[in-house]
Amino acid sequence: MTENLLWDEFPALYRKLLPTWFGQSYEPEALATCRDCAMCRPNPGRHKIATYQPHLKCCTFYPDLPNYLVGALLSDTDPATAEGQKRVRNLIQQRSGVSPYGVNAPLLRELLYAHAGGDAFGNSETLLCPYFHRENHNCSIWRYRNAVCSTFFCKYNDGRAGEAFWQSVKEYLGFVQGLLSEVALERLNFPSNALPANPMKRLVGRNTRLSAADLDGRVDDATWYKLWGDYAGREDAFFIACYREISQLTPDDLATLGGFEERRHAAKVQAAKRAVDYPQLPPVLHRNPSVRIHEEREQHIVVEGFNGLTEMPILLWRFIQTCSGEETEQTIAAFETKHGLEIEEDLIINMVQNRFLLAEEELAG
Repeated sequence: MTENLLWDEFPALYRKLLPTWFGQSYEPEALATCRDCAMCRPNPGRHKIATYQPHLKCCTFYPDLPNYLVGALLSDTDPATAEGQKRVRNLIQQRSGVSPYGVNAPLLRELLYAHAGGDAFGNSETLLCPYFHRENHNCSIWRYRNAVCSTFFCKYNDGRAGEAFWQSVKEYLGFVQGLLSEVALERLNFPSNALPANPMKRLVGRNTRLSAADLDGRVDDATWYKLWGDYAGREDAFFIACYREISQLTPDDLATLGGFEERRHAAKVQAAKRAVDYPQLPPVLHRNPSVRIHEEREQHIVVEGFNGLTEMPILLWRFIQTCSGEETEQTIAAFETKHGLEIEEDLIINMVQNRFLLAEEELAG
């Protein structure tokens, strides 16, 4: 059986660049069925729950591509990448959101996404990714996806612990993207006097203001030539040069360049991975008062939890209802004695991970 390694979830260049512990095995997120989107299925029942449109899925997001990933895409000679190359070249020609740092979401798109309502993700045509291949219902640049697209899952095998783990990986890779997009410029001796702030590190908010050019998605020739200097008209060659520079780096180089921040992000990833691999039962458990029964059947009920709808035996639901703040071991023992059965610890951990049960601090929070 083929072992699944963590760094295989990312673009290939990271395999030679990331710390060796990214080569550890992991369990693929089996609940996040991308080819048969789990979020596009109908959900009959008492309550309406979030779903995605089948022709959009979770691709209602405009990813930032750092310069070296753009170059990796443009360097690829596999015909399967031709569609993605065409799309990124079109965006470069349109100019909006494009800089020596990479091909980023235009500011207007970032603001739309930041202020979109809760039902917009997965449902808004306006937010659809420019790299989404409508005919194939998939991504045209998947081999070179960014930190967000490498780590987003709609459902997690390990519930909230799995989400926390992938969130920590996203933050680590996001830091690396911002760092290396600047390292590439430095190694190419790119003039810094005309460069804006790195959009890889940009945060948009209520106080963000748009210029006329931002609103219209245009960049005039004077601005473009000032930004790109000698590389104006040769942007493809520049991005490919960035890729070549970054592809020469080693894990030791990354550690040196990243310094304290790289170590801080790495420690968060490793701690989150331990929480997934070695989950612990909280000493005290409470039932989650916000969990709703979606549907009742003869011997089972369907409830809405962290991963959406979950079917469980009525007896397990009754156990959840008995958790009201007493010590966990005491609660389990009393229920087992009353019903003449044994509850597996892994099952209770699963209930905690999927937020049917809450630890003391979660209930208080």
